[in-house]
Amino acid sequence: MTIEKVKLIVVRQTAPDIEVQLGIFPSKDAALPEFRELIAKGDTLRAAIDPIEGERTEANSASYQRSPRGEE
Repeated sequence: MTIEKVKLIVVRQTAPDIEVQLGIFPSKDAALPEFRELIAKGDTLRAAIDPIEGERTEANSASYQRSPRGEE
């Protein structure tokens, strides 16, 4: 099994048009603790773990998007 390096990306409410890369990790499993911390914060609009190279798969990626509330 090949371990693919991944990057952790976040978009915050304070800057909804800016995607910030928070770091590069050796695997999805290594990035998950920080990903979980991000999605628990109220100012996170979107967060993602994406592979640096290759296709996105369930084994090497994860994503979160806060559902809009009170928006029409």
